[in-house]
Amino acid sequence: LFLSTSTTTDHVWSRFNNSRDYSVQVHEAIHAARPGIHVDSTSNEAVINGTIDLANYDSVVWILGRESTADDTLDSTEQTLVGQFLAGGGNLLITGSELGYDLDGQNNGRSFFRNTLGASYVADSANTHTIAAASSGIFASLPDFNISDGTVFSSLDGQLYDVSSADVLSPGTGAQAALNYSGGSGGVAAVQKEGTAGQGNLVMFGFPFETIVDPSLRSTVMDNVLEFFNLSPPELAESP
Repeated sequence: LFLSTSTTTDHVWSRFNNSRDYSVQVHEAIHAARPGIHVDSTSNEAVINGTIDLANYDSVVWILGRESTADDTLDSTEQTLVGQFLAGGGNLLITGSELGYDLDGQNNGRSFFRNTLGASYVADSANTHTIAAASSGIFASLPDFNISDGTVFSSLDGQLYDVSSADVLSPGTGAQAALNYSGGSGGVAAVQKEGTAGQGNLVMFGFPFETIVDPSLRSTVMDNVLEFFNLSPPELAESP
């Protein structure tokens, strides 16, 4: 029940704003790329309080959207748990437009960002919404694609919000560029890091995965990530 003494009432259709339910795009991309892979979703709070144990999963897709310093993109507990997951052989795709700004730029987890996630923060924006594949990365065969500037509606059931300040990154030791910004000031848009000594593989985007405008390219991008993770659907047992 909402009460107001105002003579003017705004009726907002939440789907034409930031609906904050972008696990839908992740699920759709995974199922389109690798039908049969089992997918669960949860909140970061459930991971922090121990309700969800990351060790029970082969791979994790962690989406942060535009969460930034005020929201704790990854607090100290989350950083520890993600580090343990990777060290134990789990694969991680982590995406968001302010992760580098928060952890490295504002020093809310600089060592974790540089040593565990394998990159350094360079700038708060490349001033472009166009992404190009790095020539030697896991997306090498992909055409250029766009991330949302907030003007494109996917349909009546969702809006892709504006990525106003996507992180520009620099690969660290053991990592390499996977995607670059095209136009603007350029720079690295995503890094990949192959696990060694039993560690899992890592892919980190400086922009939110769900804001890739073309759904088919979203699925192709996800397929390339899952290939890097060596993740395939379980084989069905043959009937006797």
